[in-house]
Amino acid sequence: MIQSHGAAETFPCLRNVKGYNFPMPPPAAPVEALGKILDAHRRGHCDKMQALNLIEALRSRSSDSETDELRKSLVALFRESVMTSKNVGGYIVNMSALALCCLAEFCSFQQLMELVFSRFPMNDPPMIEVWVREIFPDLQWSLMRCQERVDADALHRIRAQAAMVRASAYIHTPSVVTAMENLEKTADWIEFHRFEKTLLSRKPSRHETSKSTAAPAPISALPPDVARALEEAQNRLETQGPFDSMTAADLIRGAMEEAHREFVKELVLIYGGGPPIDDTDGARRSYMRVVGFITKAEEKFFSAIYSLISEEASHKLIAPRETILLLHQTVFSYLLLLTERLRKHHT
Repeated sequence: MIQSHGAAETFPCLRNVKGYNFPMPPPAAPVEALGKILDAHRRGHCDKMQALNLIEALRSRSSDSETDELRKSLVALFRESVMTSKNVGGYIVNMSALALCCLAEFCSFQQLMELVFSRFPMNDPPMIEVWVREIFPDLQWSLMRCQERVDADALHRIRAQAAMVRASAYIHTPSVVTAMENLEKTADWIEFHRFEKTLLSRKPSRHETSKSTAAPAPISALPPDVARALEEAQNRLETQGPFDSMTAADLIRGAMEEAHREFVKELVLIYGGGPPIDDTDGARRSYMRVVGFITKAEEKFFSAIYSLISEEASHKLIAPRETILLLHQTVFSYLLLLTERLRKHHT
């Protein structure tokens, strides 16, 4: 709960708020405290981020019942405030956008999506343009900022709204179409990272490609061309926007082929016999099996991975980013396994 000190002591960030001259109400009045903060922003005494920080501090010191009252007040503010911004005291003030950003912390995202899209007037194209200009940026920011709390129902609601816009009899402007496409991409991005975190395989990080580490078989132990190809594929996986699965798959396949070439060169020095007559990846895998570097079962498994990557590189995938992510992490772990195995052969 809020301590009974002065407002500047309770909220240190108020000390630097321009023109601050309002008292903070006592702990028993969180809704009144919220009103004071909102009024300060409305009058241009603090910017949006300062107001957000003050409201978050107020929420963290409130009981569950008080937090529910704060949420109800912010819901009412979002529903009733005009969506148009104005410049007050050098700050851009939009009470609906401020309420949206606060509600991203106060309520479920399923509820937030219903609130946000309730102000998307399908039968009022000019107001849709206002929504895109004033509400969309803060909605997208809130989704990315709080993506761990964005549930499947909220993601489904985003896609349903985008589908409604596409199916509308009214031909929407490019700004509206682009905004809804970006919301769908944000939903895809959140879902992709959620899937990524469920995979147990370890993936390479940018730091591992640029520094040494005592951990077994770091990516820096791989041949430079292999490490670069895997890193480039990883960069493509982590980039928002359209995803080129064919290029990413080619990079992973190229890394696999280059690593096999390096393994064979080292194995020839150890076991002799010369490299495979035909310079194909299948022949290189066969050589690694003949000299006992990999087993026959492993050769079949690694060949199946190679074939799968080759097929995925030339066909349209149902879930391209997720599929390539799985292949990328499988190949990365496999190459580290063989790198560590080769190191042991030298010792």
